[in-house]
Amino acid sequence: MGPADYKAMRALTGTFPEYVDLINSPIERKLHLGSGIDVDPKWVNIDQSYKDRVPGNGEQLQLNITRLREWFEPGTADLILSHHVVEHLHYREALESIKQWSEILASGGAMYICVPELAWAIDCARGGKHWEEQPEHRHGKFDPEIISWERVNGLAYQGGDHRSAWCREALKVALQDAGLRVKMWERPELIDCTNWLPCCEIIAVGIKP
Repeated sequence: MGPADYKAMRALTGTFPEYVDLINSPIERKLHLGSGIDVDPKWVNIDQSYKDRVPGNGEQLQLNITRLREWFEPGTADLILSHHVVEHLHYREALESIKQWSEILASGGAMYICVPELAWAIDCARGGKHWEEQPEHRHGKFDPEIISWERVNGLAYQGGDHRSAWCREALKVALQDAGLRVKMWERPELIDCTNWLPCCEIIAVGIKP
């Protein structure tokens, strides 16, 4: 199972299990936005920046994800997946893009969006909280330490590449305003990762009525 199928399957199982079979939709009806190097051969992979760095296990379209209605008709996608991409858009641009992606979704289709939760990281840094004080799904394989302002700034700006900040409610409302029925998903287990970014991410899944 490829990276996009795996993410979609896990999140749908934890939110809308009756829609898990959407991962079996035809390739042309599954859009993997900002795919980077995680190209999935069973999806339409779209990224404007990574074309020259993609391994040879799948195709990738070099398109602007904020202008997808120029290439995709309304109601032509069953699944849209965006993993750590929306935070690279300016906030208003992100809101408009999510509405645009929703237009492309068919009725009964699903949208997955994952972003870092900056509000959580700021609260932790202000309170001097340690990793070991967090819920298990926030833990990584690194040594417990204070969630510092240095980490928060890295999350917020990432060399100027991050352009919008998100919390659970903001992400949920963004999908709801795009006309989707929304549930937030929490990983049920520890994260086998030495990078702190996955430990502070939030994931929303929306279904198109």
